[in-house]
Amino acid sequence: MAAAFFIYAVLAILLDRRARSRTNDDISHLLCASAFAQQLLLIHFHSTDHMGIEGRYHWLLQLVVSVSLLTTLMGIHWTSSRSSFRFILGYGRSLSVIFQGLWLLLMGVALWAPEFMAKGCFIHEEDRTVIRCRDEEATERAKALADLEFCWVLTGLMVFGVCFYTGMARVYRGQRSENQEPGDSERFIELPLKKGSRSGNSGIVEHIDRAA
Repeated sequence: MAAAFFIYAVLAILLDRRARSRTNDDISHLLCASAFAQQLLLIHFHSTDHMGIEGRYHWLLQLVVSVSLLTTLMGIHWTSSRSSFRFILGYGRSLSVIFQGLWLLLMGVALWAPEFMAKGCFIHEEDRTVIRCRDEEATERAKALADLEFCWVLTGLMVFGVCFYTGMARVYRGQRSENQEPGDSERFIELPLKKGSRSGNSGIVEHIDRAA
């Protein structure tokens, strides 16, 4: 899984430096989509027990990876679209990648740290190490806890995303206003009057606001 993203990063850098074409963005998005598709398949087949608590965490992780894959594929189709929509796709994909990292960390703590495991669940050694719960009630309680943790991480990431965006927008808006000269926001153009005009002046001054 890590090798797929490493190969994507190397090829994307080579495309930016060697090839000068309008299709570079499309090819980069396609490479990124293939890496996310491999990640989705590996996570799906990694979980041998799709019904237990470990399977629930993996299933929720697949949802996040699916969002990353979907936004990447949409970026291929809407590459030539307006910049605001492309920004939303890229920003959403970035947040989904952050979500993946947070969820993997949470899985490592919730599944493999005995002091943080759900009540009634334990690590069982078979032909491989698995997570088991004592009864059906403990299993359902652990699944409900996983769903709550997913909602908590999602809510926290939404708050972070909005706060980070507003903060960066404020910073760059302030830098743009500082670098702008006092006379840049307004321009005056003298236009001659047509013959037969009622006004006796030789011209008029039209105010044009660049910000409009």
